[in-house]
Amino acid sequence: MRRFVREYPSAPEVKRAYTTVGHYYFTKGQYANALAWYKDAEGFHELTDQHQFEIAYAHFKLGNFSQATRFFGPLENSPHYGSRALYYSAYVDYENKKWQQALSKLDRIDLEQRDDLEVWGLMADLAFRTNNFEQAAAWGIRALDAIQISGDKRNINQGSLNGLVGRAYAQMGTHAIAINYLEKAVDKPSRQKARDEHLENQFYLGQAYARLGQNEKAVAVLSHVKADGLLAQDVAYVLAGAYLALDQKTEALNAYKKACETPDERPFTAKAYYQYAKLTYDLRLSYTTVPAVLESFIKRYPQDPKRGEVEQWWLSTLLESQDYDQVIAYLSTPSLLSDNVMGDERQSALQRAYFLKGRQQYDQGLSLAAQNSFQQAQKIKTNSLIGDQALFWSGLIYAESGAFESALSMFDKLTDSKRFKKAPEWSMLSYEQAFAQMALKNYAQAQEGFLNYLKQPKPVVKENEARLNLADCYFASKAYELALAQYNAVLNTGGGNEDYADFQAAMCLSFTLGLEAKTQRLVKFLKTYPNSVYRDRVYLSLGSAYVSMDKIAAAKAQYTQLISEQKNSPLVASAYLNLGLISDNNSEFEQALNYFKSVVNLYPGTQEAISAVQSARNTFISLGRVQEYGLWVDELDFISIDQAALDQASFESAKQAYAAQNDALSIERFEAYLENYSQGRYALEAHYILSEIYWRQQDVTNALFHADFVIAADENPSFIIPTLIRVARHYLSNQEFGAAESSLIKLLAQPLDSDQRTFALSNLMQMMSDQSRWQQAIDYANELTPYLSNNTQDPLRAQARLISAWSYFELKEFDLAREQYKDMDELAKGHYGAQLNFAKAYFAHLDQDYSGSNEHIQNLAQNYANYMVYGVRGLMLMAKNFEALSDPFQARFILENIRDNMHDFPELQQEAIEHLAIMDQSKDAQEPENSAGAPEMDGTKEPSSNDKNQKKQND
Repeated sequence: MRRFVREYPSAPEVKRAYTTVGHYYFTKGQYANALAWYKDAEGFHELTDQHQFEIAYAHFKLGNFSQATRFFGPLENSPHYGSRALYYSAYVDYENKKWQQALSKLDRIDLEQRDDLEVWGLMADLAFRTNNFEQAAAWGIRALDAIQISGDKRNINQGSLNGLVGRAYAQMGTHAIAINYLEKAVDKPSRQKARDEHLENQFYLGQAYARLGQNEKAVAVLSHVKADGLLAQDVAYVLAGAYLALDQKTEALNAYKKACETPDERPFTAKAYYQYAKLTYDLRLSYTTVPAVLESFIKRYPQDPKRGEVEQWWLSTLLESQDYDQVIAYLSTPSLLSDNVMGDERQSALQRAYFLKGRQQYDQGLSLAAQNSFQQAQKIKTNSLIGDQALFWSGLIYAESGAFESALSMFDKLTDSKRFKKAPEWSMLSYEQAFAQMALKNYAQAQEGFLNYLKQPKPVVKENEARLNLADCYFASKAYELALAQYNAVLNTGGGNEDYADFQAAMCLSFTLGLEAKTQRLVKFLKTYPNSVYRDRVYLSLGSAYVSMDKIAAAKAQYTQLISEQKNSPLVASAYLNLGLISDNNSEFEQALNYFKSVVNLYPGTQEAISAVQSARNTFISLGRVQEYGLWVDELDFISIDQAALDQASFESAKQAYAAQNDALSIERFEAYLENYSQGRYALEAHYILSEIYWRQQDVTNALFHADFVIAADENPSFIIPTLIRVARHYLSNQEFGAAESSLIKLLAQPLDSDQRTFALSNLMQMMSDQSRWQQAIDYANELTPYLSNNTQDPLRAQARLISAWSYFELKEFDLAREQYKDMDELAKGHYGAQLNFAKAYFAHLDQDYSGSNEHIQNLAQNYANYMVYGVRGLMLMAKNFEALSDPFQARFILENIRDNMHDFPELQQEAIEHLAIMDQSKDAQEPENSAGAPEMDGTKEPSSNDKNQKKQND
């Protein structure tokens, strides 16, 4: 043909040649080649309707819509091609979103030909897009009827048409009818049907279920819709309502959050945000913090009628989260507040914030800062109860600093307060009053206070402390029988400190039944308490008693046993000194000198060493070796015969200032003493007292300087033990854990009483847990347990068990963890409660109780929101639970929020990213994909209905 038209360009058959080849390429679907040949044919004379239709359709298939319209236009009135030309011309308008123009063309197609061309389906689609839902439903049903009449039950357009009719009825509010069509569309989707349309059908079906109260079905459908953009928010909003109707509040919270996450306002955005804020507050569940969610609502909707309500929630959660500075700053600026938070209500909230801030500072060891906060709370008179509570804690701080008279004055003000009786601190008032009186040596008043306290319900541990203090007051008042009764009562309750009570009871017997009874009790003590820290005192007391009873051999045996068994005891020096005095009295002068010199060599600078030097003087005189004595004393660097009196006088002058609580003068005199007598007789004690004064004044640098001297000397446990405790507390409060650990380990090497050993072990146990040194945490917990009360309600015993449980959990020894956590729900507070709830959630997940696991996680979020590390781990576990429960919406939503928000937990973020990728792969394998392409046409036949529907889905 090419050769023919090239060789015979003027032949009458050339036009036929062009149209024949153009038609040939058209039937093969090679539309570009067809148009090239038809273009040359146009130059001869007017083409037939068939050729013009083929040219128009070829342009249509190639996407040249303007050219297609140009050629379809003249054919619209053609008897044979008019309906088809109108249809495809209308489809071009459809593609260009000229809905009304498209409808007007379709209206011109003969009714008899509409079923063949599937005009009804396109008209229904156009009616829906122009919000004529009634007409859309009617025309869609007409199209479905035409498919039924044709007998083509496998027609791929049925799913699309059912979806369109269902959506139209849903828009008209006829949800029951809509469901009939939408269920068919969703259950039997067309392979060629677009993914977006499938998602819309799912949304409308789920919405229809929800509108009819069939919320379980709504959740089942909508939770599987993987949509984007505006449709995703529509799905989330309807799904949230369904969850809420089913009382699935956590799931509803997640869905409302999804619904309101947009910079653009939708009709439901404010409502969704309020519900999200409300559920966040009710459940205390958030992917950032609860206060942050509530504050964002206030800022986004400052004029919303519900702002005041949300503002109240916000302030409440700020107090719960202990962000007191922000609460104080906000409440101190009335212009920031809505009308709902003004006047007395604002002042009351401000007072509470100051009080709670003071409590927080007190727990952190910031006594002066806490005192200031408590004073600020007392200045605000709105809530008298909080004012009284602040006064109590102010008194407690004064008592702890040694200012007992000031403390007692504050406590006494609360005695007759009817308001304060409602405070939790009321139960401790009489105890603190009595303790202050005891410190001031007002023993009668202290006894009365402790007796009043013992009449109240109290923990066994605190009862023992009160009884011991009461007994000590009786002992100091020489009421030995009363003291003995209280010490015995402590022994009977078994609440701890039994060895101290037993020892003191023996001391009482010395004054009531005599030395024989005392020694018998002390001998029994040594058998009963083989590990007691009071054994050194028992040996020393037994030795003294035997000396008084003139049982010298027995006395020497006790002192010798003390020296051999209790090598690190501060009383060893006294034992050597007493052995020296016994030997001197028995005229065993050389042996006496050996004992005295042992004291001086082993404990230089101590009071016992000074006494040994003084006692040795008489021994040297008895031996006639006075000159040797002088030479010996001259070699000692801690005492001078000439300066000893000055040394003592200088130290006593400083002690007088200290006793008068004149810190400034005390510092001046003790520093002067150390400057003049750096190796003096009282140098160690001076360093210790200066350290204590500087601690009280929060002069940490100077306090540590003198404390380090005491610790380095390592000579007198009565000084080094309280110093190490002070230093350890300082390092712990400043999170200097390496230094704290070193101090606590040094402390354990000292002769400690049970309370002191408990302090060291409990803090080491806690530190190991905080540093994820799980096995060491377990070891310290096991070492601590024998020193604790047998009472299962004892807080420290509970703490040891909870730390052991979590350590076993982290070591994946789940059976041991479960055993330790058994019956601990009531005792697990704070982050221990968070750990317990996460562990229980994890155990339930392992047991495939996924709903039960989620309940534990919800409790974790609601009651332990401040412990984010467990909350985020709980969210990851919850996502896995929802996946196992076939709720991919919730699983995906949680994982996306971990991925997008939890930047402080990169490992969990990465896990969420990897899990989402797995879910996407699984989902993509199941969903229909968007199809594309123009309708196909076989030769000169009409394009099939399937082809037209495929083209229609491209919108």
